[in-house]
Amino acid sequence: MRKFKVISDRIVGKNGKMFVKNQEVSENDMNETSMNRFLATKRIQEIKDFSIPSDRKIRLAVVTSVWGRGEIFRLFCLGVEQLVKKCPDFEISLIVSGSFQQDNHEEGFVIADSLKHMDDILKHSDEKPTSVYIEIPNQPLAAKVNATTFAARKLGVDYVLCMGSDDIVSPELLNYYGTLMRKGVDFIGVTDFYFYDTTSKRSLYWGGYREQYRKNHTAGAARALSARLLDCWDWMPWENKDSHVLDKSMQDKLRITPHTIEVFSMKEKGLFAVDIKSSTNMTPFAKWDNSEFIDNELLKTHFKYIF
Repeated sequence: MRKFKVISDRIVGKNGKMFVKNQEVSENDMNETSMNRFLATKRIQEIKDFSIPSDRKIRLAVVTSVWGRGEIFRLFCLGVEQLVKKCPDFEISLIVSGSFQQDNHEEGFVIADSLKHMDDILKHSDEKPTSVYIEIPNQPLAAKVNATTFAARKLGVDYVLCMGSDDIVSPELLNYYGTLMRKGVDFIGVTDFYFYDTTSKRSLYWGGYREQYRKNHTAGAARALSARLLDCWDWMPWENKDSHVLDKSMQDKLRITPHTIEVFSMKEKGLFAVDIKSSTNMTPFAKWDNSEFIDNELLKTHFKYIF
């Protein structure tokens, strides 16, 4: 049954019944002619339910892009394997875009040498692949990462989880995301993050942005986007012109697109995700604003395989 919210001060339904602004009405409260007229004149607005039924799994695509750093990418893949094993509420696909036919992807990937090749593979497959590697140029970077979300659309997922190839989320964090996805929340993210450096063997906690203009902005990793929100963006969360500022690119789109949102501090909820740094990172591992070194044991409890 279709439901609507009254936008105008009042409308008159069946049998002269009056409904006032912000009141919820159903299609049974109006005759079809009146309902269509109210919709056309924007006197009512349809309330759409984007929740996911409890009797089916949440279809999730974990998407990332990679260039080198094979040893770190293997840890990332181990992290995804943990999600598959310990998050039974999800049907998880892993989609990776890479910039050369690298030999560091794990076994089990379906390899596509372009997005078109990916389309051909899906057309001729009886079952949807669970792990996909797409070969694509490194520049523009936005096009490279958008290739993963384009592929996710072909798989018919409910949500996309945007990750760096050096980021790992714990099963507990994803299971919490699942409760929000079931409700149909469009954008889910975290305002803080944990880090581990494989060179110095040190761990760090970052408490989030403190600048006023970025207050409550989420970390770039572990952003979950609903299919409804991605439809608004034609499944392109990043603009090519913003290849050097991908986080800002998505943030700009969020600013102008109506959506439901849930962001939170992992530390406050006792949940974890980690970014793995190494000697090949572009920036050295060091404290930055609103961060502190922490005991490795805190992360080792949740991510034993990275130590």
